[in-house]
Formats: sequence, C-alpha cells, structure tokens
Amino acid sequence: KKKIEKKRKKEEKKKNEENPDPNDKAKKDEELKKKEDELNKDTLEELASKVDSLENDAMSRLRSLAASAYDFAGAEPNYGHRAVAMLMREGLVKTISANWDCAVERAGLQIGVTIVGVTSVMQAQGLTTELPLYKVHGCAKPPSTLKITAPEVNDPQGWACLLYTSDAA
Repeated sequence: KKKIEKKRKKEEKKKNEENPDPNDKAKKDEELKKKEDELNKDTLEELASKVDSLENDAMSRLRSLAASAYDFAGAEPNYGHRAVAMLMREGLVKTISANWDCAVERAGLQIGVTIVGVTSVMQAQGLTTELPLYKVHGCAKPPSTLKITAPEVNDPQGWACLLYTSDAA
C-alpha cells in the first residue's frame, strides 16, 4: 500500500512539473516581482547592509557589480576634472574626493601628469613622482576599495585627512 501511494505521489509530482498549475506560476511571479520591487527601492548603502550579512564573498561580488554598473574607470574628464588636474599639477591644491570614477586621473594624463587615486596609507607611502588624489570612498579600478555600506560611507576616512594635512604642511 505504501509503495502504491509513493508511486502515485511521484507520478503526480512529475505531472505537475510537466503541466504546472497556472495559479502557482502566477503566485511565484507575484512573489518574485514583490522581492524585485523591494530591492529596487533600496539605496546602494541599504542593499550593501543586507548583503554584508551574507556569505563572505557576497560583499566582494556586490563591490564588483557596483564598480561595473557604469564605466567609472573610463569616465571622460570634463572641464572640472581638467581644472582640478591642472591645479594639482601646479601644486596649488591637494585633493580629497568621494567619487569612484577616474576622471581626474585621466585628465592628468591629458596634461602630462600622473595622478593616482589613493585609497590607503600604504598606497600613499608607495608614491614616488605621482600626485595623490585621496579617494575616501574608494576607487573603481580596484573594486575591493569601494565604500558602499552606510557605516563605511558615513565614517570619514581618517587616513586621508591625516595624509592631506601632512602633505599640505
């Protein structure tokens, strides 16, 4: 009797897989849409906070996705980027940026100076002739440096302020 019942359930399951109930599909679609809508209204910081509680490499994958969402590394410099690069070249300004893009660095190349987006003390200490652009929220070129959770974004990068003031002295 148990074997017959087991066989009947197996056949019913197979039949349901081949001919799914349209109501089940509609219900699943509705649930998926609801989850998608929930994610779409999250800011990047809110989404990052949710992802941060998941497995270790989830945040790394989110940082990579965020960096590739737009061509931050290849962003074309505008007038403002070129002006900052020129002021840096002349030694008139030291610059701290909260942007991920590499437009100031690219503007520097256009005027013959190497500007490097600095995201850590160790990186700053390794500079020789390059001009530092202190990036307190990270840089798109190494996505691992991106600051995307609310605590990361809201907590100023003390190292950048210290390096900035020691360079200015």
